[in-house]
Amino acid sequence: MELAAAIAGILSCACPKNVIQETTGQHCKYLHYNAKAKIDELRSKMEELRALVADVKRKLEDTCLQEGKEPTEQVKLWLRHVQSFDNEKLNKLLCWEEERCLCGCLPDYCSRMKLGKLIERRIQKVDELLRRGQFQDDALAHLLLENIKMLPMTVAVGHETTKRKLEEIWEHLMAGYEVQRIGVYGMGGVGKTTILKEINNRLKKEMTEGMITCFDNVVWVTIPKESNPEKLQMAIAKAVRLNLPEDWNMMDKAAELLKSLQRRKRLLLIFDDVWTPFSLEDIGIPAPTRANGCKLILTTRSLKVCRGMETNKEVEVKVLSEEESWTLFTDKVGSVVLQNPEIKIIAREIAKEFGGLPLAIITVGRALRKVSNEIEWQNALTALRCSAANVEGMEELVYSRLRFSYERLKDDTTRSCFLYCALYPEDHQIEAKELIEYWMWEGLLGCGGRIEANIWKGEMILADLKDSCLLDNVDVDGGVECVKMHDLIRDMAIGITSMSPRFIISAGIGVEKASLGEEGIEDVERISMMYNELKCLPSQPLCSKLSSLLLQYSSMANDISHRFFCHMPKLRVLDLSFTGILCIPDSIAELSNLRALLLRSCWNLSSLPSLVTLEALWVLDLSYTHITELPLGMEKLRQLRRLNLSYTKLDSFPKGLLTTLNLLEELLLYRCKCEFGLQFVDELITSRNIVVLEVEFSTSRVFDTYSRSGHWNLLRSFRSGICSYGDDLGKNSIDYIGNFFLSGTPVLLPDRTYELRLLHCYDVDRLSRCLSESMKLKKCVITHCDQMESIIMTGENNLSCLNTLELGFLQNFKSLYKGVMPSGALGALKILQISYCNSLESLLNPRLIEHLRNLEELSVEHCPKLEVVIEEEQSIHNAEVRLSRLKSLKLCDLRELESIYSEEVICISLCTITIEGCNKLRRLPFRISIDEGYQQRQPSITPPIRKIKTEQVWWDSVELANPIVKTFLQHRLELPS
Repeated sequence: MELAAAIAGILSCACPKNVIQETTGQHCKYLHYNAKAKIDELRSKMEELRALVADVKRKLEDTCLQEGKEPTEQVKLWLRHVQSFDNEKLNKLLCWEEERCLCGCLPDYCSRMKLGKLIERRIQKVDELLRRGQFQDDALAHLLLENIKMLPMTVAVGHETTKRKLEEIWEHLMAGYEVQRIGVYGMGGVGKTTILKEINNRLKKEMTEGMITCFDNVVWVTIPKESNPEKLQMAIAKAVRLNLPEDWNMMDKAAELLKSLQRRKRLLLIFDDVWTPFSLEDIGIPAPTRANGCKLILTTRSLKVCRGMETNKEVEVKVLSEEESWTLFTDKVGSVVLQNPEIKIIAREIAKEFGGLPLAIITVGRALRKVSNEIEWQNALTALRCSAANVEGMEELVYSRLRFSYERLKDDTTRSCFLYCALYPEDHQIEAKELIEYWMWEGLLGCGGRIEANIWKGEMILADLKDSCLLDNVDVDGGVECVKMHDLIRDMAIGITSMSPRFIISAGIGVEKASLGEEGIEDVERISMMYNELKCLPSQPLCSKLSSLLLQYSSMANDISHRFFCHMPKLRVLDLSFTGILCIPDSIAELSNLRALLLRSCWNLSSLPSLVTLEALWVLDLSYTHITELPLGMEKLRQLRRLNLSYTKLDSFPKGLLTTLNLLEELLLYRCKCEFGLQFVDELITSRNIVVLEVEFSTSRVFDTYSRSGHWNLLRSFRSGICSYGDDLGKNSIDYIGNFFLSGTPVLLPDRTYELRLLHCYDVDRLSRCLSESMKLKKCVITHCDQMESIIMTGENNLSCLNTLELGFLQNFKSLYKGVMPSGALGALKILQISYCNSLESLLNPRLIEHLRNLEELSVEHCPKLEVVIEEEQSIHNAEVRLSRLKSLKLCDLRELESIYSEEVICISLCTITIEGCNKLRRLPFRISIDEGYQQRQPSITPPIRKIKTEQVWWDSVELANPIVKTFLQHRLELPS
């Protein structure tokens, strides 16, 4: 054995690969080495090490990371050492088999010695790693992740409009747990994300300083645009640093997410850019409750998403004001704008083009930053006015975002309805009813059905467009619903319609000549040249795909070519309203698919050609024209749904026409010149599809005959009467002139009459006698009814729904009620106007005022015998009266008026007082108090009187309980012109 070892030692020393680093004794130790046993020992220790690594990782994932901690640097280093040690070379070593030499006669002692050294070192390393890996649980992770991150912001929230919204959101966020879900919505680029970043960073600052303790963690999640529940889960997991295996099913991921989020305790989740509502439960998000202290804020471009996410509060972020836009723009372009007067003028115009959209202002501002060349500024303005997409950065940064909102609309129908809005001029207030009707006539809401059903569909689509912030609501006088497109959204829509579907839009830009004779318009689907100065039209345009031609509000003084409509086979909507056209060309007969012929207020139009071929026509509007007879072929219009002949010069209505128009739903004949007698009524009551009726009957007996037929029960809306007096009555109204009683019996008024005007009804002594008990009258105007003495008598209609009462020229009118005031009478009355009632001596009393709890406006004029407005009752002395909601009081030309009321009148809402021609009146009985204010706050007055319109002489002589009040009110005085 020694000989063999000696020989092996000599051979080992002679081996060129061997480097002698150890003693001969060590070499000899490895010659007797049991390699297999040692490898088994190493393999066992490696299994132990790998199990330890698995335990450490599991503890990190299951306890530490999900609690918002991260591994210590010591643990990270140990894991890296284990990973580098446990490699491919080690695996090969564990699979070693002994080699032999001299044709297999002897072991390879050289290899054995090398192997022995290697195994010993590996075992020592494993022992060291096992020793170092014995971590206590609390030493695995010790650094808490940030409970909220500070987010970078490119634009500070510095404008008043944005600040108000930020503070509104902050107030909801801090409002205890009554508000648990907040939706922030608005059009793309309006600044929703910027506001929430500011909210996030304010929370970071105040939580760090201990000023806010209502949240333990805040998590910001930007929702992927093409999101689904699985992608949303992964986005949330990434935000909270949770590793979710992709091969897990959705329920397992939700369970793991829920466990992780619940461990963050009072959590505020901020979801940015949500496009589709989702279930918190399905994703794995704890539902915010008072018990768990969690809250949720989301930003979206759709109010509908807020509703789907069950938000408690919704905050709409709107565009900046003109001055705020200018401030932001100047900040982005730099001081060069302010230094050059010529550039500053152009820059002002450019800033207006963005319509207050911050993203567009920033984009263009950066593109023009420090540009000092006036020509470049002028070119930029020209480009913006043509199309803002021509300006650097607008397409990529602005229009792409706006277009995404368009693309995310729910279907092609909604997208087509949206594009139709671009046919109106820039900044135009689009009447919602008219827009929906265009959609209907075009067929965008379906090819059939009743008008009401189609309008309902249109209203749903309009609501979707408003909820998606692609259309804005507009507040206009008169209660007419209007919408408007933001300029940049309209530009985006026009960009879409320049390709497919193709539109030609030249609305409201002062065009005098229509460019319809050019080549390349064969595939145009809609043309709008409304609100222009068009004087003539081309002779024969080729528009084979045209479906809408909108030319309203143009002079059109010259005749239209008789061949003009020859090549428009698909035309469905033709609007020539408010134009000066003299006649309609015969080629209109070619429009076999026409559904809407709109000729309202064509002031020169007195006749039409035959319409016999227009069998698809749904609506014919000839109102406010000078036509004297209907065109030929009317009986062929069997698809007609609406016929509007109001305010025309029509001599007669063709006998039998109503019986042929059996789909007619709306018949509008208000203030039409011809008479409508019993023959017309006989045809009308057989027209069971009519739901909207506006007509004046020739006599009271004809009206009574129609009313007693019960046909009005089929109507959705009516406006009728005898010899109409004015146009200020609305839906479900009766305008009645003449005697009201026929052979002692009152004319029957439909129970659903909401508005009533009685004029020259000399046989009516009180209003309640004319009404059935079930009638819910809301407005009543009574003039020149000389026998009228009062309005209400006990046992008759108590007018509990009446909110407006106007009385004028009633020679015998003495009081509002006769007898005992019925319970609930006049309880809804808001406006009371009385004028030229010569017998009226007093108007109100304390008992009556108790009924008038909703009165907001009181006006009394030209009543020569009126001595007191509120008469003191003998049975009630020193009675204080309250008109808590009265906002306006007007007393004019009351020459005998001596007192409003002998005692004090409390009117806490009074804003306007008008007193003229009341020379005997010397006292204002209102209780008025002044709050002197403090520090920087201005003094205030109760009631909040803003204007007193009266003569200076009267004001100087009038008495107030407190002289200081009179001095205080002096600057609110408005003298009559």
